[in-house]
Amino acid sequence: MKRALVLAALLSTPAFAADLPVRPSLKATPAVTSYSPFYIGIFAGGGWSQVENELTIDGTPAGPIKVFPTGLIVGGEVGARWNLNPIVVGINASVGYNFSKASVGCDVMGGGCLGYRKDGVLLQEGGEVGINLGNLFGYIPSGAQPANWPVPITVPASIMGNLTATLRGGVAERDLTLCATQLNMDETLSSVCGSKWIIGPYVGGKISAALSQQIEAYVRVDHIFWNSSFMPTADPRAAALFTNATRATGETLAVAGVAFHF
Repeated sequence: MKRALVLAALLSTPAFAADLPVRPSLKATPAVTSYSPFYIGIFAGGGWSQVENELTIDGTPAGPIKVFPTGLIVGGEVGARWNLNPIVVGINASVGYNFSKASVGCDVMGGGCLGYRKDGVLLQEGGEVGINLGNLFGYIPSGAQPANWPVPITVPASIMGNLTATLRGGVAERDLTLCATQLNMDETLSSVCGSKWIIGPYVGGKISAALSQQIEAYVRVDHIFWNSSFMPTADPRAAALFTNATRATGETLAVAGVAFHF
């Protein structure tokens, strides 16, 4: 009798187990995506600067005259960023073209201008250090985390947790052109111009947002401390117009861009 009861219990076990709820399997944690910290990007924005010129008419000083050239700037950049969670460090180099241009001495020629100052190519090389705002305020989103992001990426619901604030600094070089208006013997006007590369340090800040595991958008503002003077040209025809040089004293750039991480 006992043997029959044990045998019946054993035979009924699979049916009993089948009636139990199935235990859900644990969800696998997304693996860390590993790729190069290097990136390329494009940007566009505006720039404005302060320039002082001392101009003359027939040897009579008419300066210093301050102008504030403004214009569009477009360009590209390359760089690398390493995650030292929660700190992010990196290096960056960019090249842009600034369309800023401003006439000078327009109030001393009876409606005409003595010349103009024009920006051109702008180079910047420097370093960056930042911190992810999600880490700073204690919010860590869930999702896959590439090796060069300071926090996991969750897009788009928690994009605010993927903001990174960065301080920038380095050296900038600018192609600066100054032109003087020359009255010719036949009473026509022409311009005599000269260009010079000027150099100065820059400091700035950037806010970037991860749009995906490899793409980020950013805005940044830099201020460059120029302090360079030069004559517009060695042409003696311009000597009566520009007794002193033009002096670039500072430039501010505000741009927005997109970067792709390899």
